[in-house]
Amino acid sequence: MRSVVCALPLAALVAACSSPSPGQTVDSGGGSPAAGCTDDAAIAELGTGDTAFVPVSDGDELPVIHGSQGGNHILGSIRVHHMNPIQLVHFTITAETGEVVSDQTYRILLIEEADCTASAVGLYAYLGFMGGGTESEDIATQLLWTNARMQIDTTDVDGRSVSVAATIVPTPGEPPSEPPVPDTGDTANEPP
Repeated sequence: MRSVVCALPLAALVAACSSPSPGQTVDSGGGSPAAGCTDDAAIAELGTGDTAFVPVSDGDELPVIHGSQGGNHILGSIRVHHMNPIQLVHFTITAETGEVVSDQTYRILLIEEADCTASAVGLYAYLGFMGGGTESEDIATQLLWTNARMQIDTTDVDGRSVSVAATIVPTPGEPPSEPPVPDTGDTANEPP
């Protein structure tokens, strides 16, 4: 399974269209690193989290999250240092059998932090559905409580690349607050 997701923060679009007040300077958010930021070697940190960056190390248990549409995913995050914040991020999960079970590519503008650092939080590694017997459901179910390789390879618009990986243990995540409603294709009982 491979998908491509493109995203630009709304703030970057607004900043590009607004005019500064007299004497005010504007950070364009255009993806250019601060002066001198790319002088040092590029570094990346692997993480997870949906609203904040949480570092991931070998052996960490990460929840398989049951999404609102019935699918399952693991969240990944990346933090980079000394790179342009416009990134092509390749995020994979590989089962201990060597089979790549999730493969996503994102072209995104990372959120700039301080000191030549930027991050993207809440990237999805899609795992399909669990427990229904189809090939993708069986793969997702077999991934639980096993060792899996979580890897993010990222390249900025200036061509600087870095790769980070860790062995994780996918675990059952929080159950959904409401079970998903299966789409049966029957429209007879839908409101007009």
